[in-house]
Amino acid sequence: MHNVSWKDLKPDLHMLAALDAADSIVPRATAVSGDRAPRHAWSNAFADACAKEVAAEFAVRKAFKKFTVLPKRDGTSEPPTFVAGGKQKKLDVAVASGISGLQVAVSLKGMNFRDKQGHQFDKNLTGRTYELRDEVKIVHEYQPAAIMVALYFLPIGATCDKTSRAPSSFARTVLRLRSNTGRLDNTLPSQWDRADMGFVGLYVPGDEEKPSGSASYADELARGVVRYFDVNDPPPRRGRPVVKSTLDLEQMVERIEKRFRGEDQLDPAEWADPEPES
Repeated sequence: MHNVSWKDLKPDLHMLAALDAADSIVPRATAVSGDRAPRHAWSNAFADACAKEVAAEFAVRKAFKKFTVLPKRDGTSEPPTFVAGGKQKKLDVAVASGISGLQVAVSLKGMNFRDKQGHQFDKNLTGRTYELRDEVKIVHEYQPAAIMVALYFLPIGATCDKTSRAPSSFARTVLRLRSNTGRLDNTLPSQWDRADMGFVGLYVPGDEEKPSGSASYADELARGVVRYFDVNDPPPRRGRPVVKSTLDLEQMVERIEKRFRGEDQLDPAEWADPEPES
C-alpha cells in the first residue's frame, strides 16, 4: 500500500452492495437533487446495508465465533434494541452473548449529502455527535465493559468541500470524533459517554455532481471505493488521506478484534532515562 494511490483502488464489494441496496430504495441522483425525504430514505437504507456488511465481517473473525453477531446479511435477524432503565436504543451492529451480554457494538452515522447552500458535508456533525454520546452512555451505564465503536461514513467529496482556510468536513469529523473517543478507565461514570474506538469511512458514491470552485474534484474515482480512517491518526487538513494511512473493512474489524482481545495494550513499555547518578 506504500505506493498505492486512490486512483489505483478497486471498488469494494461490500460497499457496492450497500450502495446498490440504498439506490434500490431511492436512486442517489434523486436524493442528491431532492429535499430531506429522499435523502433520509437513502441514508437509512445505506446505513442498514452497511451494518449488515460490517456485521458479516465480524462474524468470520475468530474472536467472535462463539458470540451472536447481528444483523444477519440475509435479513433474517436484525440487531437488538438495547433496553436499560426505560431507555431504548437500537444497536446497528452487535456482538453479544446470552450469558455475558453485549461485547462489542458499532454505531453507524452518515453525513451523505452536501448542504445545498454551503456545499459542505458536516452541517449535521454536532447533532450526530450528540446522538452518539447518548447511545454510548446508555450502553456503558449498564455494561461499562462493552466496547463501543463509532463509524461515520462520508463521501469522498468531504475531503475537499471547504476553502483552503478551513478544515474539510472529513478533517473536522475526525477531530470531533477523536475528542469523543477513548476511555481511560471503563469503571468511571464520567467516561461512559465516550466511545472506545472511532473510524471514518470515506466512500465513493459515484455521483456526477461537481460543485464549482473549491468543492470540485478534478479526478474520477470508481463507485464503491472505500477506505476507513482511524480517528487516532492525524488527518490532512484538506484533501484525501494517503492510502497507506487507511484501512480496508477487514483491517478495521481486525483492529477492533485486537482491542477486544486486549492485544493492542500489550506493547512493551517505553522507558525514559533516569537522572544521572552523582
